[in-house]
Amino acid sequence: MPVPRLGDTVRDMLLGFGADHRSAGEFEEMLREKTSFRMHVPMTGSFSGSEVCVVPMGGSTGDRRLLVVVPRTSVTQAESRLYMRALEGTSDAVWEMDLEALTSEWGPGLRRLLRVPDHVQEVGVGAWLQRVPPEVAQRLLERGRHYREGSIDRHAEEYPIRCFDDTVRWVLDRGCVLERNAAGKPIKVVGVVTDIDRLKQAEEGLARTEHRLAEVFKAFGAAVMLEDEQHRILLVNDVMCNFTGFARHELVGRYTFEVLATERAATQFADHPAFMRRVMKLINAQEASQCNELVLRDGRSFEFDYTPIVSDKGGGGHFWVCRDVTARHRLESDLR
Repeated sequence: MPVPRLGDTVRDMLLGFGADHRSAGEFEEMLREKTSFRMHVPMTGSFSGSEVCVVPMGGSTGDRRLLVVVPRTSVTQAESRLYMRALEGTSDAVWEMDLEALTSEWGPGLRRLLRVPDHVQEVGVGAWLQRVPPEVAQRLLERGRHYREGSIDRHAEEYPIRCFDDTVRWVLDRGCVLERNAAGKPIKVVGVVTDIDRLKQAEEGLARTEHRLAEVFKAFGAAVMLEDEQHRILLVNDVMCNFTGFARHELVGRYTFEVLATERAATQFADHPAFMRRVMKLINAQEASQCNELVLRDGRSFEFDYTPIVSDKGGGGHFWVCRDVTARHRLESDLR
């Protein structure tokens, strides 16, 4: 008497629950390939919108598995309500969109984020779209269409919005599909909007500082390079690029020792090992040093200065300045 296979039994069960033959077949294939998984299987009746979970149960042969049908709609509705309630006390604006009814619901964080005065009663999607730049409003409308079409299942975007007190603040808008119907089509999206204005101001302030520092670097007649604590190159000027033969994008973001270890860099030095030993000695000593000699293979002479940047609050680094003294050395030699 032939022993029935597990796949055959499950396939018959899914067909009995109203699944079509294609979906039941796909589930059977997954069952052969994976020990445990969770899969949406379109079914009819009371099982509509459910997911089927397979969990390993062990056993003497190791092939015992538990199959659980999870009513997806009820679970996601409960998750949605819990998620909305959990974030009500925060300054974030939580929202939920029904893609079938084309309606949306916002948590109380929306009023706090937009600085809505008490006399304003209704605030929703319309007010939001009116207070973002026109191009952002257009993207938000297109995003809703993409969700309905199923071409996206999550998003994250930063943009500015004008509050009711006329201040403009940057926000981070994130969301994802929370619920699908029996056919797998998205029907509900949930998201949260977070005020990131302070972070944005800090980023802009850092960018301005880096720009000013870069302008100072340009004014240097010598080659200059700034590293972080781990010797990752942060800034270089054009003179340093000309000196090393590397373009700026080939240096910034890379580790200095990674660059110096390349054959392209090593062949420039008259005595590459001696130069590396000198650099390591300076770094280990963590003391400023000036007028260190450097000779290149093409006969040019340089002097380089090293300054460690030490900070109790972190953010230390290393500052290097290199000057071409070839002409001076030749003049000194002629005078002798």
